Amino acid sequence: MRMHTVLTVVISTLSASAWGQSQEPYPQEPEQSVVLVQAPAPQPRPVPATPAAPTTPTTPAVPTSPRISLGPNSQPFDLASAGTTARPIELPNMYGDLQLFRYSPYLQALTPNGQLVTILPGQSQQLPTGTILTQTISDYTTLTRDPNSGVQVGAGGTLLRGTPTPTDILVDGPPPRGNAGGLPVPVIRGAYKITENEGPRPTDRAYIAYNYFYDVNPAQRRGIPGLPITNVHRQTFGIEKTFLGGDASIGLRLPLIQISGPTNLDRSTVGDLSVILKYAIINNPFEPTADGTLLGGEVLSTGIVITAPTGGSAAFTAQDPIIHPTLFQPFVGAIKTFRRAYTQYIGSIAVPTDDRDTVYMFNSLQLGYLLYQDTSNSRFVRSATPIAELHVNTPFNNRDVLKLPIGVTDIVSLTFGTSFGLGSRSSLNLGTNVPISGPRVYALETIIQLNVRY
Repeated sequence: MRMHTVLTVVISTLSASAWGQSQEPYPQEPEQSVVLVQAPAPQPRPVPATPAAPTTPTTPAVPTSPRISLGPNSQPFDLASAGTTARPIELPNMYGDLQLFRYSPYLQALTPNGQLVTILPGQSQQLPTGTILTQTISDYTTLTRDPNSGVQVGAGGTLLRGTPTPTDILVDGPPPRGNAGGLPVPVIRGAYKITENEGPRPTDRAYIAYNYFYDVNPAQRRGIPGLPITNVHRQTFGIEKTFLGGDASIGLRLPLIQISGPTNLDRSTVGDLSVILKYAIINNPFEPTADGTLLGGEVLSTGIVITAPTGGSAAFTAQDPIIHPTLFQPFVGAIKTFRRAYTQYIGSIAVPTDDRDTVYMFNSLQLGYLLYQDTSNSRFVRSATPIAELHVNTPFNNRDVLKLPIGVTDIVSLTFGTSFGLGSRSSLNLGTNVPISGPRVYALETIIQLNVRY
């Protein structure tokens, strides 16, 4: 009976399958599907993702500098990225001035009442007791006053310079010192001040400068009618090279000097060689602006100038005594910009290795205004910057114009000029300097400076 039941189910199932190939299948009862199959429902097969179509790689766009136009008639120009060292203009260097002390190639005498007397060659001059001479003499006449017999005349021996005369004397003017030359040491030293065509920022450049000094040391002509004016011509050749990424530089200056005036002073000589070491503690680059004005560019620097007595030795053989030492001149400098205006300062102290020479403090301040700039960079004259400078020279010793062997005084002078930017790498500075404090050590200075950056 059980076997019969099983066979009946199998036959019914096979008949239903065969019938379903040509007819619509009967709906399956859930109870039979669960009871007979008892298998887990099949899991759906994941459909593989369609691979992305290959694309051609694109070249990244190269950023371009913005192009700025200042007006319908102006040419556009490129601006460098902010923070680079691109500079819209190179600021002018300090123009400088000349520092002198009193000196005369003629015999001079300082009387007890403070009068300075010049004794020309062939001239006889009676001098009172206690007079100090600027030269050592060995041929003079003593004048001794005796209450009974009056003035007694005697032959004097050697009287050293700087020694007060023991009696009244009668002296004849000797030939002028300077048959082999002779002018104040600062003239022969040349461009030894840090402010001579120099700026606080280290720069790669070569330069040449010409300075003309009219009526040098005019005090030596006082009381000497017909004595020619002494003029000085000076050419300075120099180079500056940066290192440490442009934050430091080393420079060299060598002046050539021609002196014209009295026949005993007509001569030419080579000045002293100066070495300049400079380091910028702060060296901010200029930031580009649409109108080409100044933004950024602040500088704070320090360094030293070493001036060796390498030149003009023949010019000092006439001086008594010869004072021509090495100079060490530490300095500090700074630049601050104000859009179209700027200011720069340099201060230094010149310390000689001979304590008979003068220790000087030099302070120089320059104010400039960017009056014109060719923002199209198409013209030869790219910029014009008027400048004004104040120079204050303060001696720490020998502070007396009549002091021997070197007498100095405070000197204040003003410089006015204009700096022209030429092409993309050069600048031409034109100016004049005038002392405004007395006694004047020269009447007028003319300045021409050409700087070429590389």
